[in-house]
Amino acid sequence: MIASPPAKKQKIQIQIDPEKPMEVHSYLMKLKEDNKLELGPLQRSEEMSVKEWMEMCYPHIFRVFPQNPKEFFQFSDKSKQNEFLYCQYWLFLFEVRNIVSMDYSVSPDYVESLGKVIETLEMQGFDCRFMRSEMVLIGNMMKKQQEIMLAERDVIAKRTVNLEKELQDLAKQKSKEELQYKGQIEPNKLPCAALEQEYVEVILERHKKMLASKEEEGKRLDQVLEKINQLH
Repeated sequence: MIASPPAKKQKIQIQIDPEKPMEVHSYLMKLKEDNKLELGPLQRSEEMSVKEWMEMCYPHIFRVFPQNPKEFFQFSDKSKQNEFLYCQYWLFLFEVRNIVSMDYSVSPDYVESLGKVIETLEMQGFDCRFMRSEMVLIGNMMKKQQEIMLAERDVIAKRTVNLEKELQDLAKQKSKEELQYKGQIEPNKLPCAALEQEYVEVILERHKKMLASKEEEGKRLDQVLEKINQLH
């Protein structure tokens, strides 16, 4: 894990309100696209403070969202003190990247664990307002996804009801045809209604599976949104 810190300090002159979700989201997405959130293997000199080192290595985060963690635990050994602070900063950076990488398949348990980490970081003196702001926007995006999913579920549910009714009608028609053509049809040859009934049964089974999938997806989204709301 050896690499030299950047030779020149990058000038960051961006003003972002950490409590405005759209500003925060746009900025973080840009950092993600430019691969400026990666946690590279870096080495710090003993003379340089952890805070100064982090600001120099990750100016796009720490200059725009300055952090001042408190040292709740005092170590007699200065190197241990720096190592502890280093771990706090690294956890902060790691969770920033995790939030930016979240997608619509996130689980409720993950959001809950993320909330606990944010609370821990805040207890250690980190300013996590922009993290919470990003979670607000993610929650809004997931609400829109939920609306689309519910509309799709309703369409599938109506189609499923129609298929079940169609299947019942075909079953009655099949019985009539069997009585009408009893003893007149060749072996292994089904009446017309029977063939159509088999086709409808296959389609109905697929619709039931899709409906069950949408129901599970709806439950997951409800739980995720509940966990996100609890963060605020």
